[in-house]
Amino acid sequence: MTTYEPGNNYYILTTDDHSFIGELLEVSEEHLIVVNGAKVDTDGHLSRMFQEGYCKHVEPLPSTAILLLNKSAVIFAATWPHPVPRTQK
Repeated sequence: MTTYEPGNNYYILTTDDHSFIGELLEVSEEHLIVVNGAKVDTDGHLSRMFQEGYCKHVEPLPSTAILLLNKSAVIFAATWPHPVPRTQK
């Protein structure tokens, strides 16, 4: 079984079809706690996104924001091999 590792960047897809990329700060019993995050959308090609770090739309959260994602709402999470996108587009 693989566990989440705080300090790593993750791509997270939720049950309401929202995607986030950010640094995992902490894992609580109910939440993934993410900082330096951004809400992102793809062009429909996850492989391109992971290979190139390309996101069609990026809405960075303020650097002071803490994102609490309920673990029961996570469809999947994968380590993100690129810097977190911080430029809005």
